[in-house]
Amino acid sequence: MFKQLAAQRARDEAEVATLREIVDRDRAAVDDEKANMKAAMPSFDERVQLNVGGVRYESSRSTLTRFDDTMLGRMFGRCDLMLQVNPDDGSVFIDRSGERFGLILDFLRDGDASKMTARIRGLPDPQRQAMVHELDFFGLEAAVFGVAPWFEGAVFSAGPEMGTLRSWCAAVHSGRRVFVFGGDFGDEDDLSTTKVLDLDGMVFTDGPPTVRFGCAAIAIDAHRVLVVGGFAGFYLNTTEILDLEKLTFTAGPNMHLGRAYCAVVALDARRILVVGGRLDYFETTEVLDLGTMVFTQGPNLLSLRNGCAAVRLDAHRCLVVGGNDREGNLDTTEVLDVATMTFSAGPVMGSARHGCAAVPLDSTHIIVVGGDGVEDVLATTEVRPRLTKQIDHVTMINHTQVLDLETMQFEAGPTMQSERYPCAATPLDANRVLVVGGNEGIDGTNLATTEILGAADEQETHRC
Repeated sequence: MFKQLAAQRARDEAEVATLREIVDRDRAAVDDEKANMKAAMPSFDERVQLNVGGVRYESSRSTLTRFDDTMLGRMFGRCDLMLQVNPDDGSVFIDRSGERFGLILDFLRDGDASKMTARIRGLPDPQRQAMVHELDFFGLEAAVFGVAPWFEGAVFSAGPEMGTLRSWCAAVHSGRRVFVFGGDFGDEDDLSTTKVLDLDGMVFTDGPPTVRFGCAAIAIDAHRVLVVGGFAGFYLNTTEILDLEKLTFTAGPNMHLGRAYCAVVALDARRILVVGGRLDYFETTEVLDLGTMVFTQGPNLLSLRNGCAAVRLDAHRCLVVGGNDREGNLDTTEVLDVATMTFSAGPVMGSARHGCAAVPLDSTHIIVVGGDGVEDVLATTEVRPRLTKQIDHVTMINHTQVLDLETMQFEAGPTMQSERYPCAATPLDANRVLVVGGNEGIDGTNLATTEILGAADEQETHRC
């Protein structure tokens, strides 16, 4: 009997101990949940009462300082002495639109820039521009739209003089030098000179001779530049290779057709595409294999294109821009799929452009420079970026244009100092583009001048 009672007591004590363990675990879980909830919710001291233009809001200091280097970040962070606190109710007054501040507060709470951008795009135009202005006031533009590209607000300024008038030339940047090949002096005099720009001294000197009017050129590697086609009394199917160390030309592979006013672009590390040109007008292309140094026929363009430009968009696509199709100058572009080697229609530019140039500004933007339009020589450029402050405004008359790689639409970009047709262009570095030569006005004179697109000086930012 006593043994049975002892056994039962032991079982009861074990069960009680088990229950205590369960209760302790549950209590610990509850305590943890309480701690998490407390951490998630701001304390009374962290809560901020706001009066924005007469509209009341309540938020937390951590939300308002989500982005430190902004007006709100400074007001409620390191510069809280600038706060205007109402002694009666403790609210902070901000003399701005209360309605628009609601959108800003929503963005600060979730930090979703794409959601904020979509909401702004969905607003009517006056409200959209007012909202962009509000973001600018609070210093939240970069947080919402991202860091502006270097060329936003960039301007063209005078570059170094070449010393020789020239149009229909080609330009290539390699290392700390820019090489300008051939071109036309005027009065049907084709140039036999090459100009070399030293980027350290920004002075042009003479390089080795080559007689090629309307040629194209591209760097093969760090040691060689390929100069393609042109005109020298007849249309040239020949190429030349410039040794950048010796500064001497040697004969390169021959193309199948004579081509002047053509364009050239790298498809990848081992292939170069020559586009269009004239022996009459061409819709054909040729591909140079750098391993065998042999040209083969490439895909046909959708249009005849004489005096077009070509530029690589990314590892998978190339863009062919403008030109003339024998009936008129073109505002159209074509996109080459490098994998399938097929062309499809690209975005339409704001202006027809013949004798233009196209170069990359960065990994996601292309600038199209100069050329002659329907009636007038163009002092404009066209660029392709992403969303900017002027979200969908496009201006085309005597301005440059910007092409958004996502929407594939052109918008306005910076304007050159001179009309330039036909000109050449090349990047100098990550933040500068050089534009070379051309003709100022259809009946004007060939230019010995250059221009450099560079970022304008940033205004000093005042901080407390």
